[in-house]
Amino acid sequence: MNQLLKEIQRWLEVWPYLLPVIILLATPNGIRKSGILGWFIAGGFLLSFLSTFTWRYGALLPEQLRNNNILYNLNSILRTLICGYFIARLSFLASYRHLYWSGWLFTGFLLINFIFFDSVFLLSTRLHAAESIVLLTACLTFFLHLVADDEVRLRQLAAPFIFCAGLAIFESVSFFVYLFFYPNLTTDYKLSKLVFNISRYSYAFFIIMTGISLIVQFRMEKSKKTASAL
Repeated sequence: MNQLLKEIQRWLEVWPYLLPVIILLATPNGIRKSGILGWFIAGGFLLSFLSTFTWRYGALLPEQLRNNNILYNLNSILRTLICGYFIARLSFLASYRHLYWSGWLFTGFLLINFIFFDSVFLLSTRLHAAESIVLLTACLTFFLHLVADDEVRLRQLAAPFIFCAGLAIFESVSFFVYLFFYPNLTTDYKLSKLVFNISRYSYAFFIIMTGISLIVQFRMEKSKKTASAL
């Protein structure tokens, strides 16, 4: 039993994706209805599986394929661009132009960072910190608008609210984890491992919240169709 629990913990970044994947496949036209979030789920699931598989069974792979840092970097880029785009595309946030500019600024940062500072084959703490800044800004914009706008109906925005809540919690934890990742790794390995595992649990929470947001979205769409048919 202990061995099973350890194995579940080792694959913590993968198995939470089963919830949104099952929802997409079980819902008629679920992949089409999910829009850009479907691409995020598919890409994140693939990258998370490959990075965990490489970590667990790297000894069985050719030496040039044993480094999974590039997969973590790619997953960070995927999260930032797709999740940021998803939030910016919400109709009631169209007036917040900084949400669009942040995507371009992040793209420029990527070029500068990996040309002059970091290697794509090493875990880039700058990249993950930039991810947290961009996505936390987007999530805070979403929440502040809900507070300030009396006309916004929370029930209609339940799905993006759940998604942004999970994302904000993960990014809040992730920012400090990656900001001090290498200093902690060299000075206190046990502490570094602990805080990294906390980040992994918050990531699992975010993916599960993404699955719940899809359930809410699909149920609301079904209710609207039923009401219009009456």
